[in-house]
Amino acid sequence: MNAQLIEQLQVKYQDFEPYYTEAEKLYQVHGKSGDDPTEPYDPKMLCK
Repeated sequence: MNAQLIEQLQVKYQDFEPYYTEAEKLYQVHGKSGDDPTEPYDPKMLCK
């Protein structure tokens, strides 16, 4: 994909986050929050 197309799509992690969360539950896979320095910021994790 070229950069222009990515900019036009305007897709953000937050758009997919509910699906990632559901997949982690379904497949019983997950990592410990905070271990991956590249993981996106998740304000919901502050409440846990």
